[in-house]
Amino acid sequence: MFQITLDGNREKHNNVRAFKSSHNGSFDTIINAFKLISEHISLTNPEIASVATIRINYDNATLRGINEIIEEIKNLDKRKFVIHLERVWQTKDKVNEEQKKLLKDTIRRLSSLGFRVGHGLFGRKSYSCPAEVYNYAIVNYDGLVYKCNGRNLEKEKFEGVISEIGDIEWNNSFLVKRTSVATFENERCINCKMLPQCMGPCSQKQIEHGWGNIDDICSLNAIDIPLEDYLTLDFETRYIIEQSVQEINP
Repeated sequence: MFQITLDGNREKHNNVRAFKSSHNGSFDTIINAFKLISEHISLTNPEIASVATIRINYDNATLRGINEIIEEIKNLDKRKFVIHLERVWQTKDKVNEEQKKLLKDTIRRLSSLGFRVGHGLFGRKSYSCPAEVYNYAIVNYDGLVYKCNGRNLEKEKFEGVISEIGDIEWNNSFLVKRTSVATFENERCINCKMLPQCMGPCSQKQIEHGWGNIDDICSLNAIDIPLEDYLTLDFETRYIIEQSVQEINP
């Protein structure tokens, strides 16, 4: 399973994500990749619930143009994709009532089409972040390997390298920092009722702030709408998906 990211509709995404050589935007290339996955990759492993996560990074402008993204992906094979919505962290203090409504409407629309949708810490996961998974890796174009794609892939911060035979040679001192303790091994997380859903702050934030110092990096600090609304919406979307599955497979 792997993750492919969109940063908005065609215009917004292409302003952010262009090819270095041609300077052409990558929106249409990514949409085509989704269609190829939908048409040609089979779900053959019963332990894997989907093939790819479509991650949509959004700010206050992105959700206003979400209809264009939905039109592009609505006919994909829903069994092969999970959609994850993630607010651009630099805009977490700019959430207003319009944004709250747009977010809830977006989750409802995607769910009504049959997609499984996660948001922020509500991501249907068994770990805090993919970086906590031992075999997870980000391979940059220059062969340097990282664990966190939420930070700049700077050469002095690489955590491994692709060898001449294609293996990953990890810097074990970096791996020990990430895997020596669980992200939730602190008093606040252990006493939090959302721990089974959240799994604590990611290892990258813990390393930067010091393990166990989570007051400023608690995931509940960054949710867009009140927890009660999230829980209601989560129940609603699960019900919508259950009903759509029954309609397809009565």
